[in-house]
Amino acid sequence: MTSTPLNIIRLDDAVIVRITPDHVAPDAPHLLERLRPFLPKPDAGLHFFSDEGAPPWNNDKLAELVEKRACRQFIILADDTSSFIVSLAIMAIEAGYNVFVVCGGGDDDAFSISRLENAGATFLLFDRFLEECGYRAQADND
Repeated sequence: MTSTPLNIIRLDDAVIVRITPDHVAPDAPHLLERLRPFLPKPDAGLHFFSDEGAPPWNNDKLAELVEKRACRQFIILADDTSSFIVSLAIMAIEAGYNVFVVCGGGDDDAFSISRLENAGATFLLFDRFLEECGYRAQADND
């Protein structure tokens, strides 16, 4: 096989978007500090946005990032599966990305997860995501 399958996480070929509710600090160290050792370069491909209640396509910087299509994968790090997250994932899928929605184990409802998966996104809890990143890093070092 000449390239890694799309459903295998490749942080070196991903746009990583950290979405926080408007009342949470965007650095979210409990998630990002654990992810940083797996990034190809410090904060490579990492972008920060806040879920302010408006649809993601109304955020010009976020819409531009999706349309840029610089990588194969679009990884959304979020605290839960809000309608903003679901809409953003669908937006990225329609733009041609392989989408992963990674949540820290917050209030993820079955309907939102089902909607994400039916649209073509892969839903992972953050610990499983880190585990896959670790396997990928180990394979790259072998």
